[in-house]
Order: sequence, then structure tokens, then C-alpha cells
Amino acid sequence: MPIFPCFDPTTGASGGASGGGGGSLYDVSMGSAVNLTDGSWTLYDPDNLVDSVSFSGGFNTVTMNALAAGASHYRWDNSATNNRAPRWYKEWFIDTTRVDSDDLTTHTNIIAIDRTINDFNWTLCGGVCVNPATVTRNQIDGMGAGVSNNPGEGNSRYGHWRNTSMPVTSVNVNMAKVVQVGQYGARHMGTSEFMALSAANIHLQRGATNGSDGIGAGVSLYQIVGLGTRTNTSTIGAGNQIKFSLHQSAIKWDLP
Repeated sequence: MPIFPCFDPTTGASGGASGGGGGSLYDVSMGSAVNLTDGSWTLYDPDNLVDSVSFSGGFNTVTMNALAAGASHYRWDNSATNNRAPRWYKEWFIDTTRVDSDDLTTHTNIIAIDRTINDFNWTLCGGVCVNPATVTRNQIDGMGAGVSNNPGEGNSRYGHWRNTSMPVTSVNVNMAKVVQVGQYGARHMGTSEFMALSAANIHLQRGATNGSDGIGAGVSLYQIVGLGTRTNTSTIGAGNQIKFSLHQSAIKWDLP
């Protein structure tokens, strides 16, 4: 995730350091889409639900193994004690510096769904967290963008994810993506807000939520992409797929 300067450290002028010392904060690029196959991501999949992943044209396509019986611990929007849903993760760096819980950050996640593949009831999240490789939900302490899908509805529902919940929009056939922005760190999960946008990047719906958990001092943080089911009874057929694009970026603030 890139970091962008806001003020000249010498003069205090806005726009970063003068004389070529920083980039503009206008029209900042989100960079390349997350590629789960690029070797930087580790899959944690306690029950072997992921068969394979491919990446093309900015989109990840995940092919699933069968899940014959649904359960609350396969959901990313549930308060069940355990979370056994698959997720990909990597250490969170901004530029070359590892981010920890003392840092105050602003992180942005953008998810778009290619619903020409519409195979099963799923939930998807992308964001930041404390511990991605655990089945104990309250140790994950994650926050980011969230999407849920019911094949019988006219579109996916876009929103955000807060460890045990995923507030999402009502169905709107014109929604194309969600842009989520969160404050995370200063030893707390912080807060999050989202806008669901059309393909022309016009606002359609929005929401906000607060994190509930404090975080210990100096805890190393991670980026996370989680995939699960939508209800306690949702099943997955062998070969079912989901296709999505995810962009992630962040700023670590140098506080006065």
C-alpha cells in the first residue's frame, strides 16, 4: 500500500515536500488490483474450501470445493465464536515500513464483482486485521469493504465489514462497486464508512460503522481477503466460483 505526503515537512505548506519531494494528492492512483496468485499472499483455509485461484484482467476467480452443510463459522458477517472461512493474508507494509497497532492509518478498499459468475451464497471482505491465521473470530479484529451475494437477487449487496458484522446496501441493479474508507490503529479498530457506486462512479447508497475492540501496543498488522458463505445454511457446490476485483491502499499519518 502506498503512502502519500500531505505537508512539506520544512515549511508546513500543503501538497508534500517542495522541489520534487512528493507527489500530488489530487487524483491519487489506487495502483494495481490485488492479485491473489502473485506469490505475496498466503491462504489460510482450515477446512479446504478453496480449490484454485486464477487472475486475469484485474479480477480474481476463485473455484471452490464442496461444502455439504453450512454453519455460522463459515460466514464473515456473524458473531459466532469461531471463523473457519478461508482467507488470504500478507504482512501490511506502507512503502517499506511494517504497520503496527500504534500507527494511525487511513485505509481504502474498493471491491467490484463480476456477476456473470453467480454460483452460490457468499460473503466477501477485503481490509486490514490483527491476526488473519486463527479460527478465533475476536482475535482477527478486521475491518474493510464487504459484499454479500444471493444468486436469486438482481445484484450483490455492497457495504463494509467489521469483524462480526457486514452492514450492506439493499439490492440495486445499478451498483458496480463499493469504496470503503476506514481509520484503523492508535490501538483500536477505529471506524469505517462506505459508498456504493454505479459504473459511472455516482453515489447510490452509503453507510458507516464503528469498530468495537481495542488493540494492544505494537501489534503487527496484516492485509486480509476473506471469502465465506452468506447464511448459516448456505452450501457450496464443487466447482462453484466467485469473480471479483479488489484494490487496497493506505496512508500512515505523521501526527503533530
